[in-house]
Amino acid sequence: MDTEPGDVALMEASLEAAAEACEDLSPAVYARFFAARPDAQPLFRLGQRTRGRMLNEIISILFELARGHAYMPATIETLVKDHDCYGNIPLDFHRDLLESLVGALAELLEGAWTPEVAAAWRAQTSRLLDLIAHDLGPADAGAAVHENEKLITRLASSQPSAARRYSSA
Repeated sequence: MDTEPGDVALMEASLEAAAEACEDLSPAVYARFFAARPDAQPLFRLGQRTRGRMLNEIISILFELARGHAYMPATIETLVKDHDCYGNIPLDFHRDLLESLVGALAELLEGAWTPEVAAAWRAQTSRLLDLIAHDLGPADAGAAVHENEKLITRLASSQPSAARRYSSA
């Protein structure tokens, strides 16, 4: 699995800066996500604490991908299958959640959100989406490439001014 050695350091530094700027990132992420995907809100009715744990798991997965751990494809396959009980969750659902995470970080970090930081997050979210697309199967295979390209384009322009456009405030 290809990795960029600097991604982990850039991502860690950005999360540390985010932690200094706000106590809990999850409300901002999920506000963005539900603004983009109101249809998703019923799936997340377990409350803020559970949402926070899910966001923590997503961030941990992104870091494990950045570290190049070989077990990640199997882990993602298991997680995709574990979520089958919620129905057919399309790739764009996952894309929108990851985009909400990156957008919230970009807005929160403002001037500290550099092209290098954006590229580090973009690389790992792209890897995660590729794995999810693979595990969703042929029904979403054609759309997966297109959706991943859309994410890369959106994240490439994720500067604080663009991030505010998606804000729920």
